[in-house]
Amino acid sequence: MTKKKYPVKSPDIVVREENGEALLFNPKDGKLICVNKTGIFIWKNCDGARSLEDIIKQLINKYDVPLSCAEKDCAKYFMELKQMGFIGEKV
Repeated sequence: MTKKKYPVKSPDIVVREENGEALLFNPKDGKLICVNKTGIFIWKNCDGARSLEDIIKQLINKYDVPLSCAEKDCAKYFMELKQMGFIGEKV
């Protein structure tokens, strides 16, 4: 049985929101990423209490996107954030 994964934001990340976009900055290694309003929504929900599946369901409800599209795009986004050290996972 696969255990659910719960994404959690790294406490070191500095976030600056402006005009519907946000910059996420990791001061430990200087990595920086610019995200749109959907990315901000997902980022804010990476609280360690919501599973990947929960976040995808919330995304579908908020932005009315197809499940297959949301799953594919979110999987790619979560992997990118994890590889850059912006999020970790609780199991």
